[in-house]
Amino acid sequence: MSYLAKIQDREFVVGLDDKGKTTTLIVDGAPVEFRCTTRKNKHRFLMLIDSKSYDVEVNRKDGKFSVFIYGREFEVTAEDERLAKLRKVAGLELSDDGHKEIISPMPGLVSNLIKNVGDQVSKGEGVIIIEAMKMENELKSQIDGEIAEILVKPGQSVDKGECLVRFK
Repeated sequence: MSYLAKIQDREFVVGLDDKGKTTTLIVDGAPVEFRCTTRKNKHRFLMLIDSKSYDVEVNRKDGKFSVFIYGREFEVTAEDERLAKLRKVAGLELSDDGHKEIISPMPGLVSNLIKNVGDQVSKGEGVIIIEAMKMENELKSQIDGEIAEILVKPGQSVDKGECLVRFK
């Protein structure tokens, strides 16, 4: 199984190949020699990666990981590669400039705008309704934030993948 890992602004595809007697770490398609042992505290690990030793502490909060290596903290996100692709198709992708957008997960018709430009929204709050195949689909905010721009109007047809709303 492969995972998409994001460390700062870099993304990696990471997987484990446990066929045979040994387990191989694979990063962006290239095998990496590694060994890992757990310390008494299950959040601390001693890792040997390409003959270099690392004392690592990993803490998890809200689906994100904080990784401490030699006194430096790195925020890491990791998700199943298949789920990451589904999230992208559903329009729950972060844009390249770090602002959140709502992307239409399907072709349809904008039925209603629940929020307006400048409105504050909470994660999980409905923002826009798209009608597709005679069903209304409420698209919700994936972040707490302010709506910066609404790119569509009620009655407008939209394509799958089209940006509908941008957040500040």
